[in-house]
Amino acid sequence: MVRSGVTLAWKLSVLLATVVLAGSGVTLLAVTHITRHQFLSYVQESDRARARELALLLESYHEERGSFEGVRELLNRDHSRDAMTRRMRGMHGTPSPMMLRMAAPERVFLVDRQGRIIADRGYAENVPEEAPPHHYREQGVPVEGKGTPLAWVLVGSMIDQSFSPQQERFLGALRRAVLLSALLVAAVAMIAGTAFLSGVVRPLRTLTTGARAIAKGDLTVELPSGGGDEIGELADSFRGMRDSLAAANAQRDRMFRDIAHELRTPVTLLRGEIEAMLDGVYEMNAESLRSLQEEIGVLDRLISDVRLVASLEGRRFARDSVEVEALLQRTRTVFSGEARSRGMEIRVRAGEIPALKADRGRLLQVLSNLLINVFQHGAGATRVDLAAELQGEEILLSVSDNGTGVPEEHLPHIFERLYRVNQARTRAAGGSGLGLAIARDLVEAQGGTITAENAPDGGLRVTLSFPIARSADPP
Repeated sequence: MVRSGVTLAWKLSVLLATVVLAGSGVTLLAVTHITRHQFLSYVQESDRARARELALLLESYHEERGSFEGVRELLNRDHSRDAMTRRMRGMHGTPSPMMLRMAAPERVFLVDRQGRIIADRGYAENVPEEAPPHHYREQGVPVEGKGTPLAWVLVGSMIDQSFSPQQERFLGALRRAVLLSALLVAAVAMIAGTAFLSGVVRPLRTLTTGARAIAKGDLTVELPSGGGDEIGELADSFRGMRDSLAAANAQRDRMFRDIAHELRTPVTLLRGEIEAMLDGVYEMNAESLRSLQEEIGVLDRLISDVRLVASLEGRRFARDSVEVEALLQRTRTVFSGEARSRGMEIRVRAGEIPALKADRGRLLQVLSNLLINVFQHGAGATRVDLAAELQGEEILLSVSDNGTGVPEEHLPHIFERLYRVNQARTRAAGGSGLGLAIARDLVEAQGGTITAENAPDGGLRVTLSFPIARSADPP
């Protein structure tokens, strides 16, 4: 079912657009502000340098004339570069490039010691001669005569920090260039981001489609191959889940077929014997009824084991402190008679082992199932060893025999439900085929693990592993 509403692709696209536009806007504002500030600093430094050059020129002018009379006409008479260059050359020798810039119609004030503007030049139409800048002594460059300030020169930004029309045009062109660059970067980022988001969303959509198919029971759906990123790990997880579900379904189907087969065998025997009695083939006596009772017992054990397996699904048992050596001794005592009748010996070996956190009754049931498995299927076994040892942070319990063991190809499957090493073997010996599966479920329900291997000296060894009990561990 497709959910209505805003999709992840749309959300990510909106987020990307917001980030790109916000980043471009902030960049534009920051660059514009920094550029204007730096340009103002450059203009101020340039104006101060020109004021120093002009102060030297005016000092020479005052030294020759004895006053500043006529300096206004000097500054305002001609703004052409050639005329000003000739005048500067006549008054102060060959002018520097900085002095040549005086030819531009920029604002220049010459303020005397009384604060009066005695000369001015600029682009402003009305120069407020009666009101010079109040900071002219701090901002201006002094024109000195015999070491005494005679007047102060202020140029451009030293008078007013507003830019000239030419400078404003330059800043405007710069702002347009920055804006164009920001828009170009935003467009490239959107294109690249859209391509990236498409690569992210596409496998997610495929995974969503696959998950819906799996939810409907289709375990053959193809899922995208995993990569090295988080989406690849998610795809691998989905694939593993699909394979696990397929394996679980196959195991469940096989278990149902095996259970049907196992139930059919005693039911068929019961039906045949009862029909034979009814037809007079067999006599209805105590021996015949005892045979029927044995078949009913097999059927009852199988049903009980199936019920127990179903009850253990996902169950966790309360765990108490269990003395390991006492548990092994108790197991030997319970089965010593059965072992003697089969010509077997049960031995116990346990060192200094700390208490085990487990359900004592269920753990005894696990050991019992393992011993019964040895009695019924341990071909050639004459000895069973119950052992416990401490290995690192784990307590290991093992049940091993000295029989012929199990073929290696069957070892990975012996804990599966109703799995038979010998496919031709029946349940005539009383086994339901669920003993080892029940043992596995009981061990895992108590936080442990169970493994099986062929012992180096022959026989099968089944090992239970449990973590060492800690005082802070939950029960």
